[in-house]
Amino acid sequence: MWLLSARTALSLIGAAAGIALAREFTGLSPLVAVIVGALAGSALAGLALSPVADRIDRTLHRMGGPGRFRR
Repeated sequence: MWLLSARTALSLIGAAAGIALAREFTGLSPLVAVIVGALAGSALAGLALSPVADRIDRTLHRMGGPGRFRR
């Protein structure tokens, strides 16, 4: 059982990137920039990379599953 799925990891990476971009390029207060950047980055990464994350998850689960699923 995986503690962290690929989709969650990609959303966290997107949130971190969104925070960095929002803090750098907006005139918002730091707290608001962090909140807006995290929400926007997480949502965009989740939407844009969802098929990739699903494929990674299937591959990882297959690798850790029973021997009949291994290639």
